[in-house]
Amino acid sequence: QMAGLRVLRIINEPTAAALCYGVNHGSKSKGKTHRVLVYDLGGGTFDVTILEVSNDNFDVISVGGDTQLGGKDFDDHLMNYAEEQTRATLGENIVWDEIVEAEVRFKCEAAKRVLSNRKTASISFKVKCGDNGDDVQRMEPIRLEITRATFEELCAEMMQSTERVLVRVLSDANLQWSDIDEILCVGGSSEMPMVQETIARASGRRPLLYEPNECVAKGAAIQAAVLSKKAVEGVGANAQIVHVLPHALGVAIVKNGETFVEQIIPALSPLPCRRERKGYSTSLDGQTATQVRIYEGESPYVDDYIAPVGVFNLDLTPARPLGRPRINVEFRCDENGRVIVMARDQDTGREGRTILSVMGARSSEEAEHERKLLGQAVVS
Repeated sequence: QMAGLRVLRIINEPTAAALCYGVNHGSKSKGKTHRVLVYDLGGGTFDVTILEVSNDNFDVISVGGDTQLGGKDFDDHLMNYAEEQTRATLGENIVWDEIVEAEVRFKCEAAKRVLSNRKTASISFKVKCGDNGDDVQRMEPIRLEITRATFEELCAEMMQSTERVLVRVLSDANLQWSDIDEILCVGGSSEMPMVQETIARASGRRPLLYEPNECVAKGAAIQAAVLSKKAVEGVGANAQIVHVLPHALGVAIVKNGETFVEQIIPALSPLPCRRERKGYSTSLDGQTATQVRIYEGESPYVDDYIAPVGVFNLDLTPARPLGRPRINVEFRCDENGRVIVMARDQDTGREGRTILSVMGARSSEEAEHERKLLGQAVVS
């Protein structure tokens, strides 16, 4: 919206990538169902999606990922290594400030790219250092030679983390690697050889690195064309693209003095969807209000360190005895992952509600606020 574009729908990145791939390789799947696993390792997040592609139908059947894992984390590991090597060479009295960090980050990212095509890469920079107690500091040059093997050793735990996500996504879909027809790598970070080696070791075959930096944008454009009822070569104007809810949604309830999360919409529910749960009530005598707390995820336990994704209050006046009010909770989720949660007192008809976005959608007011903030930004 801020760029002057009309937003038709939110589509997650792996689905867009699979759509682009499916359109360009549609002849393979005409008349039969192909399962495509998309491994999307971008700059800031990691996502895995399994889709069933059949003619003009694209059904998402399983999703997973790690929102805290991406290309930046690989840069961070390389930066930490550079700092450790610098301190080992020059001692602990170096000045490792924001200026040095900015330079080292830039060069570590460049070295990471070089290591995708070569066995070694070098990083050169300067740091301030001086003897203990001296006010005078001198600039010392540092040159580090980094091998691909060293880089892969530094990042081994992160690659194991992506492998665990792959196993979980397959398990959620009740599939084995033998059930997957194509493995598609997208996202700039998936160009690292260790990514393809990890997938090959786990699956038993080499993945396909297909337009990793472009296929998401192309897939989103194809989705827009379909929504606009425009035929695209390889996919008809009536193509069906079915998205799913990435994680379960539920509300906190009290049982025997303990708080649990009761799921109302299961994970992987096709969108749009609507679910209602009846039979809730109060846990205290004379309550005049109750708080509805909404949680995302599959765990039935309320963790003090995990905040609810939404909270609102329901007016329960007039006060009634414990267990007397009859409360219904309803979830409505659209194709964009925008969720309306409502709670209704069946006796009085009073309602409380909130709106959530579990797939990155923004309201017009939020987009306008962000546009104003962007207009005030200064690049120095």
